[in-house]
Amino acid sequence: MGPFELSFFVLPIVVLLVGAVAGSVIERRHLASLARREELPSPILTDLGAPPAGIVTGDARLVFGEAVLGADRGKEFVSSLRNLVGGEVVSLQKLMTRARREARLRMVDEARALGADFVLNVRFEICEVGGKAADVICYGTAVRRR
Repeated sequence: MGPFELSFFVLPIVVLLVGAVAGSVIERRHLASLARREELPSPILTDLGAPPAGIVTGDARLVFGEAVLGADRGKEFVSSLRNLVGGEVVSLQKLMTRARREARLRMVDEARALGADFVLNVRFEICEVGGKAADVICYGTAVRRR
């Protein structure tokens, strides 16, 4: 086997390994960042369309957060193999969970900047971007207690 044939096989494996390692490092850092930010005080979030009984609110504003996260090459390769046989794709499930958490935190940051006490009617919208990334939007109505 000549050097050209050897590089034909080795290069894709190296790219997959580098992608998997870099993706794991980035994912761990992002998860640590999410955990730190989730500890900060935030408005009360609810999927209810109205504030709890007995609470008067005013100044309603739409707030939203969006996160587009892409899968690393290692996850893409594993998910492609998993799609051949079917079943749950755990690596992409983790990606979707991170994207939802990030979108929710960005919405909370916007509500916090407005001085909101509650974010009502919280909803998530999810779409796929080119088969390789997840776009998650989280939105709700930020209100202040009177």
